[in-house]
This record gives sequence, structure tokens and C-alpha cells, in this order.
Amino acid sequence: METTAYLRRQAAFCLRLSELCSDRPIADHLRFKAADYHQRALRAEYEAGLELSSDGAAACAGRASAKGGRH
Repeated sequence: METTAYLRRQAAFCLRLSELCSDRPIADHLRFKAADYHQRALRAEYEAGLELSSDGAAACAGRASAKGGRH
């Protein structure tokens, strides 16, 4: 699995290359790739957040049932 740090580094790298590139179509492609990496990082962070909140809810429910249904 790709980490968000890796994806963000790739996005920054592509963006920097696009700034240095004199060929307009290639620069546009590099900016597109940077946006794609950034979007994938955001999606991974969002999905990780959902997993953490569902794990937390499951843990809370598990503790409540272990205590006889009390919180």
C-alpha cells in the first residue's frame, strides 16, 4: 500500500518538474499527475479516517457489551 507521505512527495516532485519543463504538453501532463497523486493521498487519508472511526465505534461497542450493556 502506498503511504500518503509517498503520494505527497510524488505530487510535489511532479509539480516541481512541471515548473522546470519548457514543453507545454509535458508540463501539463506533469501537473495532471501531481493532481492525481494529491487526490490519491487525500482519498487514502479519508479512508484511513473512516477505518479509525469504525474501529473506535466497534471498540466502544465491545466494551459496552463486556460491561453488560452499560457505557
